[in-house]
Amino acid sequence: MKLEIGQTIFVEVFMHRGPTEIKECQIEKIGNKYFYLDKFPDKGFDKQTLKYTNKDYTQHKLQGYLTTQEITDRHEKASLREVLKRHLERWGDSKNNTLEELKHVCELLKLTI
Repeated sequence: MKLEIGQTIFVEVFMHRGPTEIKECQIEKIGNKYFYLDKFPDKGFDKQTLKYTNKDYTQHKLQGYLTTQEITDRHEKASLREVLKRHLERWGDSKNNTLEELKHVCELLKLTI
């Protein structure tokens, strides 16, 4: 991926036991392995993963994204996985599904029995 000085990066801040926060930042400096943002000047983000993980192991991390749509998609994917998980759990509603419906879901997800 090509990163340039002045390019916008959207950073999702994951706090321990709290809501995430999105910050719009600009790239200020690019090194061999890391790049640095205006709102986090002392934190080097990995150029490949766009991630910063605090080396002191505090309870938060930062993940960069090129677009806000990537963040929205990640949240939607997590929500859909949770809905499917609850539906298919032992006490979920999957017992009310027909055999054909369950086969169709397995086909769509390319699951083999």
